[in-house]
Amino acid sequence: MGELAVLEPSDAVLAPTLATAVITPTAPSTPGEGSVLLGQVAALAAASRRAPKTRADYQRIYDHFTAWLASQLGRAPLVEDVTEAALLGWRTHRETSGGRTGTGVARATLRVELAALRVLARKAGRPDLAVDLALPRHQPAPPVTLTDAEYERLLAMPNRARAIGRRDAAILQLLGDAGLRSAELRTLRVRDLLRARRDSPRRSLRITSGKGGRGRLVRLTRAADQALDRWLAVHPARLARTQLVAEDAPLVCTLGRGGRDAGRPLSADALERLVAHHARKAGLPAHLAHPHVLRRYCLTRLAELGTPIQRIARFAGHADIRVTQQYLAAGDPDLIETIDVVDAHTASRARDG
Repeated sequence: MGELAVLEPSDAVLAPTLATAVITPTAPSTPGEGSVLLGQVAALAAASRRAPKTRADYQRIYDHFTAWLASQLGRAPLVEDVTEAALLGWRTHRETSGGRTGTGVARATLRVELAALRVLARKAGRPDLAVDLALPRHQPAPPVTLTDAEYERLLAMPNRARAIGRRDAAILQLLGDAGLRSAELRTLRVRDLLRARRDSPRRSLRITSGKGGRGRLVRLTRAADQALDRWLAVHPARLARTQLVAEDAPLVCTLGRGGRDAGRPLSADALERLVAHHARKAGLPAHLAHPHVLRRYCLTRLAELGTPIQRIARFAGHADIRVTQQYLAAGDPDLIETIDVVDAHTASRARDG
């Protein structure tokens, strides 16, 4: 971005930089000579963020804040208008009457907005105001997800006598046993199914499309490995001569009508419809009929089995361990091997049943 816009252009009035500007505690009734428009500072604050999505989100927050402040002042806000009263007034406004319903934004949304305003306060030369713009952290309860019985009932829904049933069974098992995100599953290729050695008993999935571009290897449970084998035996990209599936084919794909238009990657909507279809058949409530619920089930189950949080974070592809904390149940985790514990737990349920 070029030179900041001022209300009365002059080489002399730009002498106080943003880093050294002194902001008065009360907003001036009329713009003073050399006053900088807040919108210009907000654009700089948004542009300072590294990720494109964060830049766009911060700019949207700043646009809303600037418009609200303009409605309070009756004029375009200046950098001097970034005061404690203005920032706390915005916070109260968002807590009580913000959001689509006009009854206040969610706590997570408010936390993001306050983080953006802390950046704006620092860019405006008032880092002291940023200190007061924070919500106390709280430990959320583990997210509501499936029970073991509901998960087993869901897995039993696809008709494995048909190709589509084998595909759907593999998808449900991968979501619930490997804890994959929707985008991760949909972008997997057959070549991402790996063995550490040719005689390895089970395979792993190479995840390269995680958030932030972080890759990882996810070892498959025995049940997921077997479900994939049954699906790959009828995969539309299976080569007749070698009986192998083309390596560049999507690991899970469309089957088309009558075999036409088969082999394309699934869309996000198609995956959501697939999970919702089988969830309805299994009698699950609507709020549990979503692919991400199966990821939550997987990670919550690992936490309940005592898997260390650092191991769950690596398994899930979380860059920030605070994201993983929401899946933890109370109690000190034991040092347990992640996948082996899941297999032992599954085998035990099968014997008891």
